[in-house]
Amino acid sequence: MLNPTPSLHIVIPTKGRAAWSKQTTLSALIGTGKHVTLVVSPDEAPAYRALLCDRGRGSPGGLVKIRKCPVEGIGAVRYWITRRMFRNERILMLDDDLRFYYRPDMRAPYLLPTGPRELRQMLLYIDIQLTQQCPMVGISARAGNHEISDAVRYNTRTNCAYGLDLSVLRQANIRYRKMAAYEDIDLTLRLLQAGHPNAVLYNYCWSTVRRSPKIPLVIRRAAQMLRNNHPDLVTLIKNRPRIAWSKIHENKSGVPEP
Repeated sequence: MLNPTPSLHIVIPTKGRAAWSKQTTLSALIGTGKHVTLVVSPDEAPAYRALLCDRGRGSPGGLVKIRKCPVEGIGAVRYWITRRMFRNERILMLDDDLRFYYRPDMRAPYLLPTGPRELRQMLLYIDIQLTQQCPMVGISARAGNHEISDAVRYNTRTNCAYGLDLSVLRQANIRYRKMAAYEDIDLTLRLLQAGHPNAVLYNYCWSTVRRSPKIPLVIRRAAQMLRNNHPDLVTLIKNRPRIAWSKIHENKSGVPEP
């Protein structure tokens, strides 16, 4: 029987997007009735408070809370969230520019936009899958989702939207590296290489608002760092990392499925 009240803490790190048109993840979640925490830089906190007050979401006891983070850079921010803001809780870490979809039938490749009902169901599935035996549970990306007929796959790519059991990360002494990008891919690989399987939901997926195709120097450096951290699994092609997920998905690395 599905647990009607997921124990996940929903967290959205966000920067430079204090407008409802840019807060696509938060806009989708508002209708679910779930509590959400926006993690923002101190200088942007007033703008985000004003944004929430305009929609009546920032009052005491409201569904959306603001938490000021004293560090900069996405890797450092995620590190702070998982090591300072929380300790052993179960959290759902979401990028701020996501749109969500669901597969009404896994035998068919088409997707439909989620409404509040489907999102609540998605949160329940993540909550159920997230255990100490499977401490990372992600939502698949829209790209390539139609090629998979399984509702859940194990030991594969997850980024941008995933749940974490922080008690397992703390026990294994695995934490985010303070990288400018690819910090979630790095964390995924480190968990898998340490023998902690993940699960990825393919009956749901996300897409992002169009991002710049340019690769700034800081991103190229992060890609090189990812390559240096995982030389057996990561190669660089035109400054973008390519990960040999099949080595893990086929259990060649020895990571068990839960």
